[in-house]
Amino acid sequence: MTQPDIEWVYLRRKVLDLLGIDIQQYKSRQMQRRLQSYLRRQKIASWPLFFHMAEKNPSLLEDLRAYLTINVTTFFRDPELWDLLRVRFLPQIAERRSIIHVWSAGCSYGHEPYSLAMLFSEYAQKRLFFRIWATDIDQAALHSTKQGGPYSEKDLVNVPPNLREQYFREKNGAFWVIPRLRAYVRAEYHNLLSDPIDAAFDMIVCRNVVIYFDQQAKKTLYRRLALALRPQGLLFVGASESITMPEQYGLKPVAPAFYQRDPAL
Repeated sequence: MTQPDIEWVYLRRKVLDLLGIDIQQYKSRQMQRRLQSYLRRQKIASWPLFFHMAEKNPSLLEDLRAYLTINVTTFFRDPELWDLLRVRFLPQIAERRSIIHVWSAGCSYGHEPYSLAMLFSEYAQKRLFFRIWATDIDQAALHSTKQGGPYSEKDLVNVPPNLREQYFREKNGAFWVIPRLRAYVRAEYHNLLSDPIDAAFDMIVCRNVVIYFDQQAKKTLYRRLALALRPQGLLFVGASESITMPEQYGLKPVAPAFYQRDPAL
């Protein structure tokens, strides 16, 4: 192997051992560029030196974890797609089941699961019950999800005024989700590519997670997500994402960014 190859293998193993993140699943060239950019920004000469410094300063590892997990989002990101979910698909789901199980896969800091909770809470008043499983590999992001904040004014830019008033409280310039809405969301650590999935879901939301995944990792993920859906279950992906040959996973496109599990499978 060349020296760059040896360094890449070393880095992959250290990140997997210390952070539990398998960066081999990501597009290697893009990930290598991102990591070298990160190291330059930290003004550290090499990765061995970085990990040596992290032994005395564990916050370096948490900062690297946050950088790798790419948590950038808002509530109701791509509002037109959330409107489509509310108007078209949510009534269909509610018609089929009175107890709805939803998975927010790669939930980041909680914007997505709480967007879902706000949407579904309107139907909860109609004797519909729902629970949302929110998962991520970023512990700092999961902590914010569990706490329901803090969120900034910018985070709430797409939240309608009535929902903002009903479901958020402001304290010292930050916004927090009210306890009643938080009760619908269970936030846990989960690796999408390797950890077991112990439930069947009526809907899975996995948006803007696969952007750096290589093709094999994408196939693995989509296969796992499809198998975790009930027949006719709905998969909601990012606005710029499309699944190549979705039928190989038992999925069919039903609208931009929405796929449904074939009930025959």
